[in-house]
Amino acid sequence: MAENIIKEFVRKQASPVTIGVPKSREEKEKRAEFDSQPVEVHQQTVSQENRKIGRPRTYEKRAKISLYLPEDLKEKIVRIQHQNFKSSINDVMMEAVLDILKKYGY
Repeated sequence: MAENIIKEFVRKQASPVTIGVPKSREEKEKRAEFDSQPVEVHQQTVSQENRKIGRPRTYEKRAKISLYLPEDLKEKIVRIQHQNFKSSINDVMMEAVLDILKKYGY
C-alpha cells in the first residue's frame, strides 16, 4: 500500500501540468466563422498617398554648432538635464540660448 502511494506521488510529480481555461465550443465556432470570411481591401485615397510618413519637423532650417566645454561644465549640464527631465542636452542648450537672446533683446 505504501508503495502505491509513493508510485502515485512520483507519477503526479513527473506528469506535465497545464494551467489555463479551456475554450468553449461556441468560441471555436465563432473564430472558425470569422476566419472563413473574405477580407475586403480598401483603396487608398490620393491624400493618403502624398502624405509624408513620420514625425512632423519642428524646425524647418537648422544650423549645426559644435561646442567644446570643460568636463566639469558638461557634467553640470547633464545634471541640469536630468533634474529638469529634458530628453537631450540639445534641449538644455536651446533653452540657454533662448534665455541669452531674451536677456540681450534679440
